[in-house]
Amino acid sequence: MSQHTPILLDYENAAAVLGLSRPALRDLVYKRRGPTTVNIGRRTMFAYKDLEAWVDQHRKPKPPLPIVEMPKRKRGRPSIADKMAHGTI
Repeated sequence: MSQHTPILLDYENAAAVLGLSRPALRDLVYKRRGPTTVNIGRRTMFAYKDLEAWVDQHRKPKPPLPIVEMPKRKRGRPSIADKMAHGTI
């Protein structure tokens, strides 16, 4: 028998795929903020593609990191000229 991915998932499996509890998923669907549902008879199912689309809609882009110029760091001990310039000699 071949391995296949189910097209439709029930509440239990859809919640597991999304990493939510079943009551949390039911609450999102009730408030019309959850993924699109498919009704077959009395059963409410979720298409796998709809779950992926719902996750993509809620993905937030990361802001670009600011470019920070770091001052040049001198390595080693300060020279006599550096000491004289800072008044430590």
